[in-house]
Amino acid sequence: MTVELRGSALVVHLFVAARGADPRADRAYLHEVWQRLRDRCALGEPVAGLPTTPSLDGPAGLLAGLRRAGATVPHVEEALLRREHDAYCLSVMREPAGATWAGLEAEWAAVTGGLTTPPGFLGSAHVFLARLPRTGPFSPVVRRGRPDPAPLTPVVRPRLPDPPAPSGSAAAVVRWTPGVTVSHGFAVWEASGATDERASRRLVVVAPHDADERLSGWTWVVGAGRDLPELGRYLLHAARLRTQLRVWSDEHAALRDARRAADTAVDELLDLLATRPGRPTSAQLLDAARRITALQAGEPGLVRTHTSLVEMRRTVQIAGANLAALSDPGAGGPFADDRDLGTWFAQQLDDDAAYVGAARERAGQVAALTDQLLQRRAQDERERFNLAFTGAIGAVLMVLAASQSFGYQPPLPPLVQPAVVALLGAVALLSTLLMLWIIARRRWWARALLWGGWGLVGATTTWVITSATAAEAATETATRWGSAAGFAAACALAALWSTIAARRARSAAQP
Repeated sequence: MTVELRGSALVVHLFVAARGADPRADRAYLHEVWQRLRDRCALGEPVAGLPTTPSLDGPAGLLAGLRRAGATVPHVEEALLRREHDAYCLSVMREPAGATWAGLEAEWAAVTGGLTTPPGFLGSAHVFLARLPRTGPFSPVVRRGRPDPAPLTPVVRPRLPDPPAPSGSAAAVVRWTPGVTVSHGFAVWEASGATDERASRRLVVVAPHDADERLSGWTWVVGAGRDLPELGRYLLHAARLRTQLRVWSDEHAALRDARRAADTAVDELLDLLATRPGRPTSAQLLDAARRITALQAGEPGLVRTHTSLVEMRRTVQIAGANLAALSDPGAGGPFADDRDLGTWFAQQLDDDAAYVGAARERAGQVAALTDQLLQRRAQDERERFNLAFTGAIGAVLMVLAASQSFGYQPPLPPLVQPAVVALLGAVALLSTLLMLWIIARRRWWARALLWGGWGLVGATTTWVITSATAAEAATETATRWGSAAGFAAACALAALWSTIAARRARSAAQP
């Protein structure tokens, strides 16, 4: 028995993120599609008092509407642009008299042809509609008053043309899912690309001959408020799910690389910590710890990757719950395909999050252990220096105390005495700067100060030698002026040396 479907129509739902990575490009794309609908499909009249030019800054709800002048039911030709929470939805319904699915798809391809898909593009769905003719109670294509997908499949498949082939391909690969009858009384098939990451979907919906209102309310608009219908909301959540799948597929290689790099860095650091013959130097440990910290906090570091996986898992969970609420329990066909994809994808995200979380925890524990070891070594170095410094100062103080108790007067000429005092002060200052350098040896300013201290010691030593050479012929006035000049020269020489050392240290610290 040959069945002739009637009333060919096309509903397009196009979804774009309202808060994407490049909102300007996303909005420009929507404006361009909207303008092409006006120009190429002759949609120029307002719908129900809605603006004909969309303002995408408005709140959620209908933003604009267009219709073809003179088009009346059942030959509806309208376009509606609405915002659904975090997504824009451009919905177009076209059922001109005498239309065919092939012609309607070609006209839509002309509307979007040549446009660059924006970063916030979530997906699109083409829903091809048709109705059965009046049939008797014993029609082979009707079962219990509803279209039977099995005998209708040979009728539907030749009627729907293949989509345009992607650039560089001989033909588009189309996968037909088995037809299913939904609770609304319609037969539904999907004839889309074979990949799970597909952004464009094509559904076929065949309704009984007397179900125009129910068909429109499930696929096009609901009620006088022209709300997004149940199938449109379902397709929006399915588009969100597959968008996350595309993001995950694109970033999965980087995710594996981040885990592998972190594991390698941790293993190298553990090898350093386990070294027995010659223990690793503090510089080696510090370099390995920095690598692990960079792998944790960098891009795409373990911290960001783990957070991204958790957020993606939550998005997939929400999308899956909404898909279940908007479809028949246990429905097959495209609904089962989405449901199975959501379950599988959620499990993959759980596994990835667990592995990345374990790598993150392992890296954090080893980094913390290394930090403790470095702090312990620094503390040991400071304690050893303090011990040596205390011993040296104690010896100096003992010598000075013994000299004072015995009334010993060093045989120093008056001109040499201030130079010797300055030299002793420079040595004391140098010991303090040396301690500072040990604590902050990786800082350029610590090195600059240390070299400045050495410069001050060198300058005062020169002062002592010069003063000792000229001490024999010095008078009281010459001693006073010579001491002042020597002190000034020592300070100037130390400042010059410190400046040069600071510039060199800063240049060495810069990458």
